[in-house]
Amino acid sequence: MKFSIFFIFVYTISMLVLSGCEQTVNNAELPFEEKIMVEGILKADSIIEIVFSKTVPVLDTHNIYTIDTVNNRITTLQGTISIDGISYPLIHMNNGRYRIFDAQQQSIKGKIGSMYMLNASWNDKIIYAQTQIPIAHKPDILSINIDTNRSSVYGYQDYIKVFISLSYHPEDKEAIVHTINTISPFDNSFYNEIDTVNYKEFNYPQYFPPYYFTKKEIPHISSFFTWLYAPSSKTISEALYMYADSKIITKHYDKAMKEYIDTQYFGDNLGGIFGGGGTGIHWNIKGQGLGLFIGYSDNILPLPLQ
Repeated sequence: MKFSIFFIFVYTISMLVLSGCEQTVNNAELPFEEKIMVEGILKADSIIEIVFSKTVPVLDTHNIYTIDTVNNRITTLQGTISIDGISYPLIHMNNGRYRIFDAQQQSIKGKIGSMYMLNASWNDKIIYAQTQIPIAHKPDILSINIDTNRSSVYGYQDYIKVFISLSYHPEDKEAIVHTINTISPFDNSFYNEIDTVNYKEFNYPQYFPPYYFTKKEIPHISSFFTWLYAPSSKTISEALYMYADSKIITKHYDKAMKEYIDTQYFGDNLGGIFGGGGTGIHWNIKGQGLGLFIGYSDNILPLPLQ
């Protein structure tokens, strides 16, 4: 999964930082503590599958892509996931991927509102975590404004900018929401992650890591923009018709996600390599492990452009 190389890279860099940078150090002499890495994102109505790996020591290479993540997967882990108090054993499927099954031997899927507790052990190491899959509340569209002046984006002509404002009425003020949009004109997929926090006037698509926001007041207003391809051979109305099936997707994460989001990209303070003030990335895995065990659900909202 996409987290594997990132987890290994983070741990490798942490060992380098802890060892200091004022003298030449032999990689073999660097301190190393083996831990269990957990990749567990639980989605509502999707099969629950967790990937377990082990951390690796610093290598004699500067290329993280030479790390064979499959060989670092754990295949002999013992553990359970309890759902609302009912315990299910983790069953190894392949390459460190584990699932849980019901009495009919069907893979169990995530359920909104349920509480999930992970307990596992491997090589005398114990880890645990808990999460809940929150309700994905449907946002209200406050406004959609379209700038019909075609612009150049990354050297490509004929793009128009669409400004969107949404309003949320969450029950849980600490829920995390990530808003993206999907655009699919004809057979070409146009995907753009958008900034849901800061309203910025950029002249290019925002492809950098997405922003998240927390519910601190009701309602919460989110304003952002995205680009749509509008070929000059078509009128603006005809171009917008290409996006008749466009959607806005809101992903609602368990509130434990916020600490991870706040620290995954250095946080607000560049004084720490892993987060603001050097606090490090905040995983929600406890014990001798790191990683995420987080529940989420999503809501798909039609985007009326005409």
